[in-house]
Amino acid sequence: MGDLYPYKTEQRLLGVTTDDADGQVLHLDWSDGRRQSVHAIWLREQCACGQCRHGASLERILDQAAYSLDIIPALFSIQDDGGLFVIWSDDGHVSLYPAAWLRHQGRPPLKLPPRRPWGGELARRIGTLR
Repeated sequence: MGDLYPYKTEQRLLGVTTDDADGQVLHLDWSDGRRQSVHAIWLREQCACGQCRHGASLERILDQAAYSLDIIPALFSIQDDGGLFVIWSDDGHVSLYPAAWLRHQGRPPLKLPPRRPWGGELARRIGTLR
């Protein structure tokens, strides 16, 4: 992906199917038993190839009006490296999505500090409003 975050996952993408009720939804089956659903429009919009994103800034250069709202994958498969390969129905565009990127839905994992309940010391530090 044309993305700066080094996505990682221990899980493998094992299967990809389209939803029986909505052909725009892909179900991704992972090695830990998780089933993840992604919509075709979101997936197409996230393509990070050189035709869809600027190489240096990673800004999207593809006008979203350039593809149909009815877009569906014409062909998809899992690559040898575990990523998802998609050819789009409307224009034959080819997109590649790394498995770890898909697993995190294009967002870096959020690492929050451990929770700490508030105590009376907070009230003493803030004071009172009058």
